[in-house]
Amino acid sequence: MATMQHDGFAGSAARKTLSIAGTEWPLFKLEALAAGLLVLMLVFLVTQTPPVAVLSATAASVVVWIVGSYRHATRTE
Repeated sequence: MATMQHDGFAGSAARKTLSIAGTEWPLFKLEALAAGLLVLMLVFLVTQTPPVAVLSATAASVVVWIVGSYRHATRTE
């Protein structure tokens, strides 16, 4: 079962994680996977070309992952 945990107080910038099968995943990783899947489906529906859809989804996932990891690393505890 997935549960969200926050380390810190309600007013602080807490690190958000999600527990999946006993493993803590930072929320930005799951956001990157979701963004990639969404872009993959949308681009494939529009272009009907798998290589373009896969490369677009990869680019979107990488951007979301990098921005999320930067935000995750720079949060104050």
